[in-house]
Amino acid sequence: MKTSAPILFLATFLFLPFIFFGQTKQGVALRTSDRIVIDGRLNEPAWATAPVMTGFRQYVPVYDVKASFETEVKVLFNDGALYIGAVMYDPNPDSILWQLGERDNENLNTDQFTIEFDTYGSATDSYLFTVTAAGVQIDSRFADETFDAVWISHSSINDKGWIAEIEIPYSAIRFPRKEEHEWAIQLSRGIRRYRETDQWVLEVKGAANNIINWGKLAGIRDVNAPVRLSLTPYLSAGLEHYPYDIGDKSNFSHSVSGGMDLKYGLNESFTLDVSLLPDFSQVKSDNIVKNLSAFEVSYDEQRPFFQEAVDLFQKGNLFYSRRIAGVPSGYYSVQSDLNEGEEVENNPATAHLLNAIKFSGRNKNGLAIGVLNALTDNTRATVVDSLGRERSVLTQPFTNYNILVLDQSLRNNGSAYLINTSVLRDDHARRANVTGAGITLHNASNVYGLSVGGAVSQVYNFNESKPGYEGDYGYKYDLMLGKISGNWQYSLTHNLMNDRFDANDLGITQRNSQIVNKLLVSYYIFEPFWRLRDMEATFEVYNSLHYLTTKNENLTFTIKANGTDLRYTSYWGSLSWAPLETFDFYEPRIPGRHFMLPGFVNGSFGFSSDYRKPFAFDGYLAYTSASDGSSEYYLELSPIVRVDNHLSFTFEITFSGRGKDRGFATTDSAGRSVFGRRTVTGVENSLSTTYVFRNNLSLNLWTRHYWYQGHYDQYFLLREDGYLDETSTDYKADFNFNSFNIDLSFRWEFAPGSNVSLVWKNALITEDQEVAGGFFDNFSRTFEQPQLNNLSLKILYYLDYQNVRQWFRKSNS
Repeated sequence: MKTSAPILFLATFLFLPFIFFGQTKQGVALRTSDRIVIDGRLNEPAWATAPVMTGFRQYVPVYDVKASFETEVKVLFNDGALYIGAVMYDPNPDSILWQLGERDNENLNTDQFTIEFDTYGSATDSYLFTVTAAGVQIDSRFADETFDAVWISHSSINDKGWIAEIEIPYSAIRFPRKEEHEWAIQLSRGIRRYRETDQWVLEVKGAANNIINWGKLAGIRDVNAPVRLSLTPYLSAGLEHYPYDIGDKSNFSHSVSGGMDLKYGLNESFTLDVSLLPDFSQVKSDNIVKNLSAFEVSYDEQRPFFQEAVDLFQKGNLFYSRRIAGVPSGYYSVQSDLNEGEEVENNPATAHLLNAIKFSGRNKNGLAIGVLNALTDNTRATVVDSLGRERSVLTQPFTNYNILVLDQSLRNNGSAYLINTSVLRDDHARRANVTGAGITLHNASNVYGLSVGGAVSQVYNFNESKPGYEGDYGYKYDLMLGKISGNWQYSLTHNLMNDRFDANDLGITQRNSQIVNKLLVSYYIFEPFWRLRDMEATFEVYNSLHYLTTKNENLTFTIKANGTDLRYTSYWGSLSWAPLETFDFYEPRIPGRHFMLPGFVNGSFGFSSDYRKPFAFDGYLAYTSASDGSSEYYLELSPIVRVDNHLSFTFEITFSGRGKDRGFATTDSAGRSVFGRRTVTGVENSLSTTYVFRNNLSLNLWTRHYWYQGHYDQYFLLREDGYLDETSTDYKADFNFNSFNIDLSFRWEFAPGSNVSLVWKNALITEDQEVAGGFFDNFSRTFEQPQLNNLSLKILYYLDYQNVRQWFRKSNS
C-alpha cells in the first residue's frame, strides 16, 4: 500500500500533459436583455458580466509561446443575434496598423480579429467573420470563400489598444433546431506590425483539418432560427457609345433595367437564392488574351450570383459557371456564313440570362443538397445586305441549365457525393447530361486519405435523317491515396479519361483521351531554422499517356521549393526536366494526327517582399529551353505602393516571348496541317488604384493593356510521323493583337447590404497582321482604333424580413 502513492504521483506526472492537452477549451455565451449598440465601446452593462475567453497563444511567428499582448473576448446573445466583443490590448496603440480597404480585402496592412464557428459540429464547414482595426469586414465559409452575409461591426482604437464589436444576426447563418447549442469555435488575432497571429485554440501546423480541434461555445439556448427572407431589388441605367459611323445608325445607345435577388431560408438548413432579370454590366472586365493553343481559354467568374454559395456545385469538377449566359454556340459562325454583300450589324457576345435559381444547404445529419437552374433566352444576330434588308440569325436557342448535387458528410472529415449536370436546348440543338460520383475517406487522426471519383458524359446531337437524337457516351475516373498532414506529405494519383468524355456543355474539358499518373512528395518545415521562418520542398513526377494509343504525351520531373526569411521576404523556385520527345495530339487540329514535341528544361524563381512596408516589390522569372533549339521566357515585375491608409497603387508589368517556336498556323486546301516557326513577344501592363474615403465609400481604377504579336519566318507541312517538312505558302500567319481596358468605379454602401455604384468602362480590342516596330509605335496605332465606352449607374437596396417587421411594429406603436 505504501508504494501506491509514489506510483500514483509518477503516473500523474507522466500523463498530466496528455490530460491537459486533450482537454477542449470552452467558452460560454451570456443571454442579455440589454439593447446592444454596435459602436466599438462595449459600455453596455451586459459586457461587464459576460464570461471572458482569453489565454491566446502564438501560431506565428513562434509557435506555441505566449501572445505578445493579451486578448479578451466575450459573447452575448438574444433572440435575434449573436454579439461578440473583443478587446485587443496593446501598450503602443499609436503603432496599431489600420489600412482602410474594401470589404473582403484580405491583403490589407492592418491588425484584425477573427471569430469562426461550426454550428453543426460536423467539422466540414464553418463561418468566418473578421473585423480589422480600421473596421473593414471580411467573411467567408470554410467550404465557400465567396460567402457574403449582412452583419454589423465597429472598431475603435483607444489608449489601451483596440476594440472590435460585432453583431451577427441569426438570419446570416444556419444552425440546427434544438433547445441548447454547443458550437465549435475558434478565435484569432493578428498583430500586423509583428506579422503575428495568436489563437485561442492553438491549431496543429500541417493538419488536414483543424476544425476538429477547436474549442466549444456553450450557453446558447432557447433561440430559434428566424425567417431568413431578404430581397435586394435593383435599378440600373446605362449609356453606351461606340463610333459605328454608319449611315443613320446612332453611335449612342441607352438602357434602363430592373430586377431583384431573393434569398429565402426554407428551414434552418436550406436556402433558396433567386436572381430575376440579373444585370452584370458592372462586373470587372476580363483579362482578354490572344490564344495560340488548341484549348479554350477559361476566365474567372466575376458575376456575384455565380460566385457565391457555389462550393457544392464544384464537386467532380464538372461545372464551369461561365457556360451560363456565355458566348453563344453559333457566335463565331455568323461571319463565315454571310452571303455576298452582307455584313454583321449586331452579334451579341453573350446569351441573355432570364433568371437563375440556387437551392443549397446541409442538414443536421450532414447531408448537403444543391440545385441550380438557369434559363437563357434565344440569342440572335442581325445581318444586313447591301440593300439594307435585315435578316435574323439564331446563334443560340433557348437553353435550360440544371445541376443537382448530394454530398454526405462521413466520419473523420470524409464525404461522398453524387452530381448531375444537364443542358437542354430548343430547336433540335445539342443536348448533354453528365453524372459524377465520388468518395473521400480519412483515418481517425486525419493523417491518411483516399479519394475515388468518376463521371459519365452523354452528349446528344439531332440526326435530321432519322430524325431523332443520337447519343455519344464517355467516362472518366480518378484515384488518389496519400498522407495529407504532418511534415512529410505524399500522394499517388491515377486519372483516366476516355476519348469520348465531354463535359463542355456546362463544364470545361480541356483534354480527354488521357491516362495520368502522378507522384507527389512534400516536406514542410513549420518552425524557424537557419535564416528562414518556414519552408516547403516538393518533388513531383508527372506522366500522361494518350488513352487510345498509349503514346507518351508528357513525362516531367519537377523539384519545387518555397520559404520565407526572417525579414518576411518570400522566395520560391522550381526546376523541371522533360527528357523525352512526346506526342501532342491536339496541336495539329486534325483528329488522329500528332506533333512531336521536344524535351525541355524549365527553371523559375520568384520573390515577394514584406507588405508591411509602404513600398513592396514582387518579381517572377521563368525560362524554358527545348532540345529543338526553341525557347520561352516570362518575366513579371510588380511594385506595390501604399501612400497612406487611404490610397494605394499596384502596378504589374509582364514580358513574355517565344523564340524559334513551332506551332500550328493554318489548314491548307487539301486539309493538311500547316505549321510555322515563329517569334512571339508579349507585354502586359496593369495598374490598380484604390482610394478609400471611409469603409463604405471608395473609388477604384483598374486599367490594363495587353499586347501580343508574332512573326512567322518559315512554314512546314506536318508529316504522318509527327515531324515537319519545310514548305512554301502564300499564307501569312503574322499577328498583332491588342486589348485595352479601363474600369473606374465609385461605390457607396449607404446601408448594410445596400449600395450605389457608378462605373465607367472603356474597352478596345484590335488585331491585324502588321507587326509593330516597338511598344510606343504599337500603342499609338492601337488608340487610332474605335473604342467602346459604357457609363452605368446601379442602385441596390437590401430588405431583410426581420428589419422590415420591426419597422412596421415601430410605425404601428
